[in-house]
Amino acid sequence: MNSTYSKGITFIELLVAISVLAITASFAMPSFKGYIKDRRIDETAHHIRDSLKLARSNAVKGDGGRLIPDAADGWDYWEVQDSDNNIVFKSQSASRIKVTANKATVDTEGNIARGSDSVGNTEEIQFSTIGALKIRNNVTVSSLRGVVFDVCSEGEDSSGKQIFVSQLGWVNTETCDCSNEVCN
Repeated sequence: MNSTYSKGITFIELLVAISVLAITASFAMPSFKGYIKDRRIDETAHHIRDSLKLARSNAVKGDGGRLIPDAADGWDYWEVQDSDNNIVFKSQSASRIKVTANKATVDTEGNIARGSDSVGNTEEIQFSTIGALKIRNNVTVSSLRGVVFDVCSEGEDSSGKQIFVSQLGWVNTETCDCSNEVCN
């Protein structure tokens, strides 16, 4: 019995396989872009939350703890400093992610009401030795009800993360809607 076997694939078979692969990839691309955007938002929110917790922990230990935005770039870059102005931790938001911070209040039902006063580039979020929240600008230190950080994708209406720091220094992260001009 003498038969001929092919030890490879033809050019046509290769083109068909590549075409099928390209069509399949084109369907997956839009959802993959959304996945990447969500991961960037999550990463930035985790960095802010961890920075806040580190600053509070340092303050409670007596080392001083404050979170300071970069004066030029606002809350897209920030650092945690101790009482001697040493940088303990420095971080930045992921690419194409916008971070804003606003002073806030909480009503009796636990709903966060974002104030019209933003936490500006000259202000720092500071914690006392008992972990309570304070805002410090160049002139005064004041107590407040809380601070809300909004972490959203730049130029897109989508979901993002909201990080609330209570007056007592507790940090809570939730998913929020960025389409209502929170981060724009």
